[in-house]
Amino acid sequence: MDLLPDVERCNAQGEYYLTDVIGLLFARNMPVETLLARDHRVVLGVNNRRELADAMHIFRQRVMEDLMLSGVTVIDPLTTYVEASVEIGNDSIIYPFTVIEKGTRIGSGCRIGPHARIAGANIGEGSVVESSVIVNSTVAPGTLVPPFTVMREEQVHE
Repeated sequence: MDLLPDVERCNAQGEYYLTDVIGLLFARNMPVETLLARDHRVVLGVNNRRELADAMHIFRQRVMEDLMLSGVTVIDPLTTYVEASVEIGNDSIIYPFTVIEKGTRIGSGCRIGPHARIAGANIGEGSVVESSVIVNSTVAPGTLVPPFTVMREEQVHE
C-alpha cells in the first residue's frame, strides 16, 4: 500500500515527515513494527546542510571501507572521493585528492592519482593515471597516462 501520497505538509516548516506514515498506518488498522538499527547512523535526520555533510561523510566512509576490504589500497580515505557505484579491481592503489565518479570501472593493479578526476571511464588493468582528468573515455590496459592529460568523450588512450 502506497501511503506517501497521503503524507501532508501540515507543520511549521512545511515539510513532509516520513514518520507521519506511522499515523496513517494506525488510522488504517495496518500493522506497525519496530526494528532495532545495528548502526544508529543509518537513521540520522538531515535537516540542514551541516547534517547533510555529516551524513555524506558517513556514507563516504562506508564506500572507502568496502573498497579497502575488497583489496583496494586507499592511501588517504579522508581526501579521496569515490562514488558507491564505481568498480575498482583488487591490488589497485588510489592516491589522495582523487575523485572517481559514477560509471567508472578501474581494472586490477592500477595506480590512480594523486589529483586525478575520473568519471564514466574504463581504465584497463595495470594502468597508471597521474594528475589527469578522464571523462567518458577508455584507457587501454597497461597504459601510463601522464600528468595533466585531459581525455573527454570517448577518447581512447593507448
